[in-house]
Amino acid sequence: MAKQVQKDTKKEEKKSLKKEYIFYSIILLVFVVLATIISLKHEYWPDESNAWLIAEDSSLIQLFTKYLHTDGHPALFHLIIKLFAFCGLKYSNFRIISLLFSTLGVAVFLFKSDYKWYLKLLLPFTFFIFYQYTVITRGYCMMLLLLSLLAMLWKKRKEKCILFSFILFLLLSLESYTFIIAGSIYFLNIVDYYLDYRKTKKHDKKNLICLIFIFLAFLLTTIYVFPRPDNTFHPRFTFYYLSDSFITEFTIPEYIKAILSVVTFSILFIVNYKKHDKRQLLELAIIALPIYLFLKFKYCNLWHTGIMFFLLLFIGWIHNYKDSKLFNIFMIITCIIQISWSVNSSIYDYKEVYSPAEDVANFVKKYDYENMKIYAFEFYECSVNAFFDKNIFANWNDDIRFFYWNKSNPYNSISLEPEDLIKDNVDMFIGVPLYQKLDHKKLRESYDEYIFKGSTYFQNHKFENMETYVYVRKGLQQKT
Repeated sequence: MAKQVQKDTKKEEKKSLKKEYIFYSIILLVFVVLATIISLKHEYWPDESNAWLIAEDSSLIQLFTKYLHTDGHPALFHLIIKLFAFCGLKYSNFRIISLLFSTLGVAVFLFKSDYKWYLKLLLPFTFFIFYQYTVITRGYCMMLLLLSLLAMLWKKRKEKCILFSFILFLLLSLESYTFIIAGSIYFLNIVDYYLDYRKTKKHDKKNLICLIFIFLAFLLTTIYVFPRPDNTFHPRFTFYYLSDSFITEFTIPEYIKAILSVVTFSILFIVNYKKHDKRQLLELAIIALPIYLFLKFKYCNLWHTGIMFFLLLFIGWIHNYKDSKLFNIFMIITCIIQISWSVNSSIYDYKEVYSPAEDVANFVKKYDYENMKIYAFEFYECSVNAFFDKNIFANWNDDIRFFYWNKSNPYNSISLEPEDLIKDNVDMFIGVPLYQKLDHKKLRESYDEYIFKGSTYFQNHKFENMETYVYVRKGLQQKT
């Protein structure tokens, strides 16, 4: 009788597991279909284009010894782009990279995490997972995957230290922000190793070798990424609030953000405090505090705020937040708000022009551009260069199409004042006057003006005006 009951129980468990897998498979399929539809309509903006161009135009030696010092991020994403490009991927299909890694991340999260089913239903369609780090192709598309893999291995990280260390190595090699997160996790591993050694008075050689390997990886990454004195990129400060990663829009007054940030922090504290686990509270502080302080006081743009959202999913996974009603309610509210952002951002991207770079490139191709002197205003025009096999800008380095944040870049020593452009006999001038003013009236005296509309979009609002001005010297004819 007991054996029959066991068999019936196992059958019920298999049926339940099968239903779960079907349910999660449907969610994943819907995610892939919707993300692909929106991605196909998305126009790459400069941050996406520049990453592609750095990878395509620089050798491995140049990448590690020269250009990553000014780019500010480790090499992993550029190496992945290089690999895909070597295998035949074209710039027009660049989006495949983010779609692939985001899909893998969502799949691991759905099938392996122990979050409640209703959160798994909603989370893949939240703003940062669905839109900002999938539709837009940047290195952040790998964050969910890597953090999910680390969370899967968390309880067995000592036994599977080689695999855990390899994934940690990938995380530290991805972005400057993930470098900090990986450093926090690495510090916890050192503490664990030390505590184990105090108990046993024996060295775990395998774990020790892994710790040394990761230390050397951190050291090497710091060496090849650390900015040099001749770097011209200076991050502008954006005041970051914790609630920005979850429920507040960038247009909301700062005092409301401050209040909601305190509420968010309090919720996370209560969730951990209720467990009466001092170790867990300490882990939360060690993992989250360094990256939070970096975002708050060093550098944070709107699209970076999703990093804390991903980090909370990781912490919630390893600390079993699934059992907390307070956490689940908070996450449901977060999901509902963020899904509305996903919907509005996707509708805008589908209907409107996110970046006019391709339209500008097609316009330039109507002229004998290879025999013209063409100037670009600043970094934002690298997205135009992506549609050409060679650099088209006379005031950029001749051998690269990406923007080089360095004093040796010819761009930094050439005046872009209208009278100087006219004196220098510039045939075409392309500008996105986002942070600098153009004297349009003076330019129109000697140039025909063409305007290409476009604007980046974040959450529910236009964020950066990508409107591009193209000035063509009067009398210059298009190719027949």
